Amino acid sequence: MSLRFVMRTTIAASWVIIWAVLAIGAVYGWGYGPMLLGCALVAALEGVRRAARRPTSGFPWPGPQLDGMSVALALLCGTIAIELVPLPNAWLASISPGLDGLLRRHDLGYTAAAAGIAGAPGRHPLSIDPTATARGLMFVAALSAWFLALRSAFRREGTLAFIRAVGGAGVAIALFAIVQRATFNGHVYWTWTPKEGVGNPFGPFINHNHFATFMLLVLSLQLGRLCALAAPGRGPRTHTLRERVVWLASREASELLLTGFGVVIGALALVLSLSRSGICSLVLLVSLVAAVRFRRRGGRPVRALTSVFVAAVPGLAIAWAGLDRVSGRFASIPLEAPFRLGIWEDTARIIRDMPLTGTGFNTFGVASPYYQTTDLSLHFAEAHNDYLQLASEGGLFLLILAASVLVVFCRQIARRLGARADDVETAWTRVGAVAGLVAVAAQSLVEFGLQVPANASLFVAVAALAAHEPRPRRTAYVRPPATG
Repeated sequence: MSLRFVMRTTIAASWVIIWAVLAIGAVYGWGYGPMLLGCALVAALEGVRRAARRPTSGFPWPGPQLDGMSVALALLCGTIAIELVPLPNAWLASISPGLDGLLRRHDLGYTAAAAGIAGAPGRHPLSIDPTATARGLMFVAALSAWFLALRSAFRREGTLAFIRAVGGAGVAIALFAIVQRATFNGHVYWTWTPKEGVGNPFGPFINHNHFATFMLLVLSLQLGRLCALAAPGRGPRTHTLRERVVWLASREASELLLTGFGVVIGALALVLSLSRSGICSLVLLVSLVAAVRFRRRGGRPVRALTSVFVAAVPGLAIAWAGLDRVSGRFASIPLEAPFRLGIWEDTARIIRDMPLTGTGFNTFGVASPYYQTTDLSLHFAEAHNDYLQLASEGGLFLLILAASVLVVFCRQIARRLGARADDVETAWTRVGAVAGLVAVAAQSLVEFGLQVPANASLFVAVAALAAHEPRPRRTAYVRPPATG
């Protein structure tokens, strides 16, 4: 059994695990544990494959592919790990006086040490909850390795099989969500009640906004695939009626129709979730893809029809779901806006108190009760804005490292696009992936869908699709002519 075969089957198996834990979005240990294990296993096998590759130069150890992204991710993980290092209380108070004040209210041992009680611990990490930060570090490290492994595997194996698998799983989950909505009895899978209460489930997710995040990522890949199937060189070779009918029976036409069906079903499920941020991000997603599509040359009927179809996807889904329902949902924004604005104001107070260090990665839910002033009958464990939450948890130190990862990532994508080395399918895959990342980034301004582990893993996979190097073109070997 070849290592390549093992790699392929492991990637498939890891995604089976991910789809299996989508029954709550993998937010509980029994869900995200196997998911992270699958990601780590794929990364380990890819590392073994690269290490076992026969060197082609004098360097004796090929090792992993070290580039700016690898270094940036390693530094990001290292910065989070520093938050777990116990520091003398006096140092901590001088570095972050606000954190010192918060720990005096939160940690009895720290309070006892400050009062001079004998036997009290004299050291404490920068994180107010080291266990939560360690868990967050585990996620960041596993998903970083998952990104690097997929980026390498996509360059070697291609992306088509992966995109088809994600699209098939996305259609199945979208259909399930539509059916469950029509027969909803207040329980996920009609039998299971979330631990936090009824919530607002849609499909296999506890929150409809989290379902929207997942479907945006799936749709981004499907829209890219749809445009690739309608690219120049595809479709019937002539314009006669007979040739067009014959082409409709081909495998290429079947995949085009199935991909279009998947886009419609996914968009409909997203709109039926009535996630306002998801619907707005869907409009942004298709607008970006359609804008690129319209800029491409060519006026073939298939390409023109695809362009119109892509641009009309949100309208078709909204009309099918019911314009009155969707408009009514958006009409409630003035009533609900004060809650988010209040959460953001409370989060800003955390940032002002601890601008350098924050409270510790993945500790917002621990710190928020000490600052929350909005609707005290509820506990807001998330800031409903991933950027504000990251600033409150990591402070300036972590923001700088996160920004460096983003800069390196954007430079890699720009370099791939500027090189013009992609074939048609890879180019459209990259366009769809980038559009999906932008759409989810926009949704993260008002939501926290990327904090759901299943969504985070799919987001990282889409990022790997956007940044991977194109698959090398294979050329036929030509025997040199014999010499005298």
